[in-house]
Amino acid sequence: MTVDRPEHVSAPMDELSRTTTTIRRNWIVSILRPALVGLLAALILSATFKTGQMRGMDHAVAYGPHGEQVALTVALSETVYGLKLGYLGHASVLAKLQEIWNRGAKDPFDRILIENSHNSALINEAITAASSMGPLTPGYLSDRTLITTLQDDMGQVDFVSCLSSCLVPRSNPSTICISWF
Repeated sequence: MTVDRPEHVSAPMDELSRTTTTIRRNWIVSILRPALVGLLAALILSATFKTGQMRGMDHAVAYGPHGEQVALTVALSETVYGLKLGYLGHASVLAKLQEIWNRGAKDPFDRILIENSHNSALINEAITAASSMGPLTPGYLSDRTLITTLQDDMGQVDFVSCLSSCLVPRSNPSTICISWF
């Protein structure tokens, strides 16, 4: 004999418990899946970083280091010397960087730049010298006392600036990028 239930009577208990279990399982999966993806991404990034360190890539700069020198110049000009003009930097900071970094090079395409761009001590020396030049007064683009990153990699400037603001303590701004190399 079948009993007709009125519409306001709830569903049988096993159907309700099945629905509750499904909701609980979906909630757990919705939390575990992003956590697992995040953990996997962190493992891949750290393995890539460690492999680069083992191969000596943590202190290597691309051949033809002018773009990196300009990025460092703008970042140093902004953080050490207080030049807050966007993607502009002091030309004297660039000259000091190039004086030490390009030591022994006769032109911008000299093969010695390859060795210099893999020499972390030389790069750190150049950055230290460029960041300890004393107070600098802002000039103008027209008299070539300022340089610009126009037609250069502005993303590199943002990377160096972000890195320096995240990793370098504010008490010692002259070490802006030394830990980068």
